[in-house]
Amino acid sequence: MTPQPQNSFAGLQTATPAQQPEPIAQPQGRRKGRALLSVWLTIFLLCVVVVATVGVVAYQKYANNQPSQQASSFVPVQGPSGATSVQRAAATILNPQTASHIDVNYNPVYPGKSFGARQKIYISFNIQTRTQKGYIEVKWYSGKQLKDTDTFSHDPGNTSGYFSTIYDKPTQGTAELYWCTQASCGDAQLAQVVTFTVTP
Repeated sequence: MTPQPQNSFAGLQTATPAQQPEPIAQPQGRRKGRALLSVWLTIFLLCVVVVATVGVVAYQKYANNQPSQQASSFVPVQGPSGATSVQRAAATILNPQTASHIDVNYNPVYPGKSFGARQKIYISFNIQTRTQKGYIEVKWYSGKQLKDTDTFSHDPGNTSGYFSTIYDKPTQGTAELYWCTQASCGDAQLAQVVTFTVTP
């Protein structure tokens, strides 16, 4: 008898269609619920990130506008009188600029640092007193010599002001701006010092 080749599939039973395991069906609603939950969770997390970012930006903007932030950048200056600027006064009289002309709102039209002799020189500035009345004084110097002084009464409704003068001859000019609460300016505090040149 000749040996028969062995079938490698011998002993292996094949499942009949009736015996094949059926796939386990998952409820459709449960899969949709998980997907919907993950979508809502993603939206919620994005909203939290956006709100947190807006909050941080708003806080930084608010913090940068506080007086304590301005105070940290204050650098005292000294004028020809020998007086040194005071932080509170410097926070009241701001952004002084010399100019050859100003507009109706006292803003400099032609700002500059060099002027001719016998030319009118303006110094304009912003005022931030909130509700406090007071006085603003200017002292004009030619070199280290006091040339002239002037004072005006400040109403809290005004947010800008100016002074003007004329120098007859060439010099190194300086204007010292003071904040006062007394009409006599006996309590004057130096706020700003502005220098300029007068040419022939």
